[in-house]
Amino acid sequence: MKMENLSELDKEHLLQVVAILQEKLKRKNEQLYRTRLRLSHVKGKLAKMKETVSYQRRRLLELYQ
Repeated sequence: MKMENLSELDKEHLLQVVAILQEKLKRKNEQLYRTRLRLSHVKGKLAKMKETVSYQRRRLLELYQ
């Protein structure tokens, strides 16, 4: 959308612009929410992998001592 002089726009057009901006913001918020959920899930999986590797490392060290 081009930058326009807001004083020249009528009320109906301004309401349409606001509605469009609200819809775009809603989509971005939903996208951010999904990304946060995905990130949380991946962090949990990563923590589990780190714990598994740590446990295996300890077991190997115990076996070779």
